[in-house]
Amino acid sequence: MKRRDCFVANISEPFLPFLRRETDPARRNHMIAEEHALSERTALWGGVDKICLLPQPPHTIGLLESRFGYRVSAKALETPDDRLSRAITRSDDAIAWLAAAGRTAPLALSSYAATEDFVDLVATLRSSGVDFAADDATVSPEGLSVLRRIESKSGFRQVAAVLLNGLPCRLPAGTTCESPGAALGAARRLSRATGAVMIKADDGEGGFGNVALSARELERIDTTRLLEVCPFLGLRSVVEQLIPCVGAPSVEFFVPSAPRSPVVTYACTQIFDRNNYFIGVRLSPADRDAAWFEPLAEFGCRLAAHLQQRGFRGHFDIDAIVTATGDLYVVEANLRRTGGTHVHDFARTVLGSDYASRVEILSRSITIPPCSPAEALRRLEPLLVDPGSGTGVLPVVVGTAQDGAVELMVFARDEHGLQETLAAAVGTLTVGGAAHG
Repeated sequence: MKRRDCFVANISEPFLPFLRRETDPARRNHMIAEEHALSERTALWGGVDKICLLPQPPHTIGLLESRFGYRVSAKALETPDDRLSRAITRSDDAIAWLAAAGRTAPLALSSYAATEDFVDLVATLRSSGVDFAADDATVSPEGLSVLRRIESKSGFRQVAAVLLNGLPCRLPAGTTCESPGAALGAARRLSRATGAVMIKADDGEGGFGNVALSARELERIDTTRLLEVCPFLGLRSVVEQLIPCVGAPSVEFFVPSAPRSPVVTYACTQIFDRNNYFIGVRLSPADRDAAWFEPLAEFGCRLAAHLQQRGFRGHFDIDAIVTATGDLYVVEANLRRTGGTHVHDFARTVLGSDYASRVEILSRSITIPPCSPAEALRRLEPLLVDPGSGTGVLPVVVGTAQDGAVELMVFARDEHGLQETLAAAVGTLTVGGAAHG
């Protein structure tokens, strides 16, 4: 019997030690709530038929089912929990729901990220007799250890320094430090040779935990001020040469169980705001022909083989920087589903497996006048992507519409069409100001 995808949207789980460094409880809770909001992407993972466990109710399932033929069974916790896997493990109701789903069709279980809590959930489901397979969803204890190492900025640099051998890409000059004071000293020394530097929290994500400093700023700053500027820094950090960036390419991979081989899932360029925080991705047919693609794909395949041999299963990506002269630097790996996994999965499912050769896609968050999620969906309905033409928009995250933000995918045949369609979506969400419904 064909297995049914079962996704655990443990979006905030891998980042909690990092996010909890925020000392302001209101700010910390807001950041965790922002992670929970991204769980709406889960409805787009995989194919059309799936079940999802989420920290809060999704808003787009009705649209996906009525317009694109999806079949999604979703269960949200009564109270959002920043450790979703643990909350499911402790919920008799959630375990019973999964057991009932498994009796209808055996489940193919996977998560946003492999964590200790998710591994515990897998063990609980096994002992409860839930019918599922998790060979591509979880990792061995050794795999978890490797994941934690390579997810860190310092661990990635150690592994990449070996695997990059012979490739036309490299790491930025840099070093690992064990305290903010040591990081500041290393930054001053490095800046004498390279100019501006970047200090990165070893476990930072999405641009949080990074601070760029010029040589002049380094002359005036002390450790106290550094921690004020970057409260997420923590003890261990990486100090790197700040690379002038004209492009931020990324390639995602999927690592299956051996003996199957890892594969490239998609390539994209990343989008950042003026504060260098990640806000979206751009997928283009030109990506596979770009000069950066082959080196990143080869490096990623080497890393994928390294991970597979050590018990890792699942998605990861390689992020890089391209300079104005075409130099390519790799900067980190994210061992989890990424900011474009849902984009690739939806496009492949609805537009076809060849979508990457013929459709331009932009996926990003935008600011709008606050309105209800239902109103945002209603306004966007006339612009919904047409599977035949491959043009239009798709609402992805609308639970945040009441706070003045949504996440959209925009589809077009060329750059002009992409910008035109994005402008139409922004216009329809902006006209009339605040709305409620």
